[in-house]
Amino acid sequence: MGDAVFVGRAAELALLRAELRAAAAGHARVVAVEGPEGIGKTALLHQALAECLDAGTGPRAGRSGRTGTGTRVLAVSGERGERDLSFGLVRQLVRGAAGLDDPWRAGRALAAELNRLEAEGPLVVLVDDVQWADRSSLLSLGYVLRRLPRGRLLVAVAGRDLGDEWLPEGLRRFLAGDSVRRLALDGLTAGDLYALARAAHAGAGWSERAAGLAAYADGGLTERAAGLAAYADGGLTERAAERLRAHTGGNPLHARALLATLTPRRLADTGTPLPAPETYTRPFARRLGACCPAAKALVAACAVLGETCDLHVAIAVSTAAVRGPAAVRGPAGARRPAGAPGPGTAPGASALGPTAPAQEGGGVPGTSDGSVPDALDGSVPGARDGSVPGIPDGSVHGRPEGAVVGGALGPGAGAHRRPLTGGGGSPRGGAFDALQNAVEAGVLEEGPGRTVRFASPLAHAAAYASLGPAERARLHQAAARLVADAGAALRHRAAAAGGRDDALAEELAGLAAKEAQHGQWREAAGHLHLAAGLSESPARREELRTAVLEHTLLGGDVTRAAELAAEPSADPRPFRRYVLGRLALAAGRLERAGELLADAWREREPGFAADTAEQLAWLNLVRGRLHAAAGWADLAVGQPIQGVAARPYDVLALAGWPRAGAPEDGLAAGVARLRDGDVPGALSVLGGAVTALERAGLPHHRLPAAALLAVAEYRDGRWDDAAARAERALAEARGLGQRWLLPWLGVVCAAVPAVRGERDRALAHAWAALAAARRMGHTRGEALATAAMTLLAPGARVPGTIAPGSLRPGSLVPGSVASGSFTSERLAPGTAGPDMAAVYGDPFATGLWPMLVEWLIGEGCLDEAEAELAARGGSPGSGPARARLEGLLLGARNVPAGAEIRLIRALELARHAGDSLEEGRALLGLGMVLRRTGRRRAAADRLRAAYELLDRLGARPLAEICARELGAC
Repeated sequence: MGDAVFVGRAAELALLRAELRAAAAGHARVVAVEGPEGIGKTALLHQALAECLDAGTGPRAGRSGRTGTGTRVLAVSGERGERDLSFGLVRQLVRGAAGLDDPWRAGRALAAELNRLEAEGPLVVLVDDVQWADRSSLLSLGYVLRRLPRGRLLVAVAGRDLGDEWLPEGLRRFLAGDSVRRLALDGLTAGDLYALARAAHAGAGWSERAAGLAAYADGGLTERAAGLAAYADGGLTERAAERLRAHTGGNPLHARALLATLTPRRLADTGTPLPAPETYTRPFARRLGACCPAAKALVAACAVLGETCDLHVAIAVSTAAVRGPAAVRGPAGARRPAGAPGPGTAPGASALGPTAPAQEGGGVPGTSDGSVPDALDGSVPGARDGSVPGIPDGSVHGRPEGAVVGGALGPGAGAHRRPLTGGGGSPRGGAFDALQNAVEAGVLEEGPGRTVRFASPLAHAAAYASLGPAERARLHQAAARLVADAGAALRHRAAAAGGRDDALAEELAGLAAKEAQHGQWREAAGHLHLAAGLSESPARREELRTAVLEHTLLGGDVTRAAELAAEPSADPRPFRRYVLGRLALAAGRLERAGELLADAWREREPGFAADTAEQLAWLNLVRGRLHAAAGWADLAVGQPIQGVAARPYDVLALAGWPRAGAPEDGLAAGVARLRDGDVPGALSVLGGAVTALERAGLPHHRLPAAALLAVAEYRDGRWDDAAARAERALAEARGLGQRWLLPWLGVVCAAVPAVRGERDRALAHAWAALAAARRMGHTRGEALATAAMTLLAPGARVPGTIAPGSLRPGSLVPGSVASGSFTSERLAPGTAGPDMAAVYGDPFATGLWPMLVEWLIGEGCLDEAEAELAARGGSPGSGPARARLEGLLLGARNVPAGAEIRLIRALELARHAGDSLEEGRALLGLGMVLRRTGRRRAAADRLRAAYELLDRLGARPLAEICARELGAC
């Protein structure tokens, strides 16, 4: 991981470059950069200075260098071990400063030296790691900065916390003042970390093919979406980059360390927690080692309870872990006798093991008077010297003694942290003393409502990793008895289990079943994974692992499901083939999906027959086989047992064969309203469907519903909402690996940019959708994207597209589906012929059919336009657009009276349907007809109304046409 790699920070670099230019022009500048350790302060400053340095050189502490542009750079740095060395920083800057013994005299000497050097040419002074500088030098630096001479000088001060009390008050005030340009650095973005990994792997042979997987311009989500292909070339997926960002906070130091030690597969594996790198664990060990034993015990309890937990539970867990179970207070406040089953404990089994006398009163478990146990009063029971049992004296959970710096918390530790207090603001005993100690050490933080959390995910990982196996087991056992949530209790019991446990495995499986009923698929998958690890029967383990795969897939995470499917499995059941077929369809491997689903159907069982038929219906829909899709959907509806995630009525609606019995609040009902031109109704139904599918936890159904809601918003004139919703759906589908949805979503994303005149953006979406559809063999998506590309760029030579004028009239409209009786043979995935989808009438293809007819009229192909209108007939939902197009055609045939009648009708229909775009287009067409028949005043009124409406919508090309027509009135 080379230090030369620098990514991100574009805004900060631009600001620093501007400050450097201002300083070179004679305007002295001071820049302050702050951020935590490893955030990239030094790298940012060096990158900005690199432009004015000689090739191959960089700032060196304690030395000066002159750049190729004549700028001198003085780079100095504070050192942790030299904090007590008086004037150590000043001596790096001023030769002959050995005799200085007063900060003010040293400040004057430093000012004189800077004046002398600035007189010779532009000067940059970089003071890094100011938090480790000696106090006397900091006083001298403050003296100089407050009296900064005018000239070609820039002083950059970098430190972890420029409000640290170690810095003199005058220096702190100056650096916080308006005359200083202050930069507070946050972590890098996931995109920056992706670029960092890519640059690091470039030197290790990361191929161009793997680099190409990252590009969205090549058609959206590629093999990398499956979460496996990029690993072969060492690349980092976007998913892994997001996970790395969340874990490290985007800290470049820690992110680099993990990138250097973990494989991309490990980084993307959400089933395994990420560790803390050594760059973090070393300083963390120092901070934890400086804590008192009670604080260490509290941190250990918090580590097993998670990143955030209730303080009282953490206190009780830390106490119970070292004392052993006594009476344990239940989650509802009622006392549980020792040995009584806790949450998730099997009936008849003792959760606690050997019984102990129950405690009276309402105090903290393990006490009789409600006082805080002495485990958190500065010592731990069982350890007479105040240490934590099982941990060597002078070490942090088994770490070497040299890794701990006792007593010194570092500069500014806890300077801005609020201590937890009891009522009235007074500390409440040793528990709060322990918490305050951990907070001041930067290990824990207070949360609202008497909760406590780790300072960062890295802190949690480091604290948990520091626990030994025996200590972890004791703490998990204690937590299982004390936490209120049954699922959490089961997870703690699983973590404390020393071997296989069928009873516990079945409890976890039962909990997963309840979670699945509430749409908590990912949580259910996690509990099934734990159950599989505890099951004694190999056959049952394989069944549970297949269930993990299914629940992960139903939760929408195709990328993670592909990783699970790549693991060896001995599950011979046809149910697994159904699950693998479902995965292949979602991942866009349509041929493989057909094979697996057909095989599962041949050996179907009642429990998954409906799901298999529904998946075969979707498969035939995306391949453009509408009769077969409808047939499979009918079979799914007719099965006695319906799958909780199956939506066969949606397939029927999208295929153009709506069937009675469809839910009134689902996607199918929304599609029907879109086809009927009921835009307000579609908005209401589809909005409710998206919300319901969100609750059900089914992204593979929610995302197409969100895209259709964006279509309704587009037709309602809410283009900003439509564009944002469609883009979010596309981004989520790419992130989850739902490749089969990309062509549909990409075409929807092209609609708003197209009508706004953002042709390049619209073409990028259409081309990405087309490329993705071709890779998958997604016939329906390819037809939609081809139509969009053809109409957006009629003169472009795109392989596989066709010129609009060469379309056979009616070839891509309803009625083109081949007729034929429905037979079981026809349903076979390998035998059904490819029925061409009704492209221009497809709900996802908003605006494409009117664009086609308008193009034909504009090109003078009037017979072709009339044939297209005749082929479409009186199809529902085309009312306003059809009436307008008929008016335009009559106008082109020089029948102005008929054109005016049809355009007035189009205007009425558009207003009734709430279709703002069609209303604007009808006004524009009517104004054009009126102007050409000499009624200029009436034309101007219509055109002005059209311009105001289209301009408000943001339809710039149409608004410009209105402006030209108004100018001719």
